[in-house]
Amino acid sequence: MGKTWTKSEIISYNEFSQAYIGFITKNNGWLVLCGMPAMGSECNYIYLTNDGGKTWTQIGNSNASDARVLTGAGFSDNKTGLLCFRFETSQLNICSTQDGGKTWAKLDISVPKGFEEYYSATPLSPVFNGSKGELPIQLKNKNDQTKTIYFSSDDGGRSWTYAQN
Repeated sequence: MGKTWTKSEIISYNEFSQAYIGFITKNNGWLVLCGMPAMGSECNYIYLTNDGGKTWTQIGNSNASDARVLTGAGFSDNKTGLLCFRFETSQLNICSTQDGGKTWAKLDISVPKGFEEYYSATPLSPVFNGSKGELPIQLKNKNDQTKTIYFSSDDGGRSWTYAQN
């Protein structure tokens, strides 16, 4: 749980622009590595561990359904996870898996009414505590002012509702 660290060989390719990592339990964790972005897109590679990070297994990726620049990632359990992408519009671009990464689908959630002055909505990494989750969305208006709103989930990230703040 972060008290000690050990080097682990995942793959030999080492040119990644960013990485997201988290542990659901002491032994179960996830890792998302992102390739170098080009022309607004980047590939991602998703790994799971069930032995505290000693070994990692690639579970697939969302590159076929979305290969934009990743802005957040998180898993609530070893089956359910989210990948959040930059899209530079007020539309949210979030992919979800509920089968451990075998398939990915876009979530059907959008910025709620009342935030029309914001032209850009960037979903960030969700945070889970068991089945409860919080998903921050950073909004930006034409004056480059930002505001963060939050969606919440009570079912491990399968569905989300706007948490008025």
